[in-house]
Amino acid sequence: MTAGNRAQLEERLALLHNLLSQAQEIPARVDAIYAHHARRYLPFRDKWGGGAYIGLVLAGTLALYVVLAIFVFGALMILALIDAVDGQSPGRTWLTDVPLMQLALLVAFALSFFVAAFAVKRHNARLVRANEKIAAQNEQIAQQIQRDITPEMQSLDNQLKTVQRQYRSERFADWFPETYQTLEDVAACWQLVHDHQASTVQEVINVYRQELHNQYLRDAADAQLAEQQRTARAVMLGNVINAAGHAATIGTIRDEGAATRAAMPRVE
Repeated sequence: MTAGNRAQLEERLALLHNLLSQAQEIPARVDAIYAHHARRYLPFRDKWGGGAYIGLVLAGTLALYVVLAIFVFGALMILALIDAVDGQSPGRTWLTDVPLMQLALLVAFALSFFVAAFAVKRHNARLVRANEKIAAQNEQIAQQIQRDITPEMQSLDNQLKTVQRQYRSERFADWFPETYQTLEDVAACWQLVHDHQASTVQEVINVYRQELHNQYLRDAADAQLAEQQRTARAVMLGNVINAAGHAATIGTIRDEGAATRAAMPRVE
């Protein structure tokens, strides 16, 4: 292959890389727009769970016990004064009436147990209605957000359609293996052609496969993870760039891309 043909191959790989880059960037920009407006939503209120219930029981037990202890202690003091006035030796103190104090603690705990259960149940019942109102408000906010971002979404949609049309007109799906249509793979193949290690698409793919295989042998675990990530990215970009042929909107493209990215393995 002549230098001119090699340059043409480099040019087509560079064009493919550019289209894939745009196809990857546009859904990311869509995600960023939605993320920017997400803070406009009202947060839902959390229900009280077991932790809140235990906290209420403990706090209620302590508060009621203090009240009952003061009441019992005051009653014992009054009885002691009455005995003193009658000239009798005081036989009751809060120290000698430990069972009475224990009973006060038990009563405080029992009351707190039922009061806390009632409070949690009532709070959560009110919370359901409050969250229903918040959900209705958020629905209105979502509609307003959609109206606000429509011009920008339309612009991105037009950009994506332009990318898809050019991709189809260049017949890249038939020219370059779809499995390797990721930014990393195309950039690596371009470099191989630029370094004169390959002269045709088939040659560059063969050389690149060999490099991937060598990498796998050097570190099988990392290479396997990289292969899974590369395949996931290829699927995501394939879905995006071919979406127009299936009458997909930019909203469905965004959902598919987000789902694919969420399923991709992560390197710890």
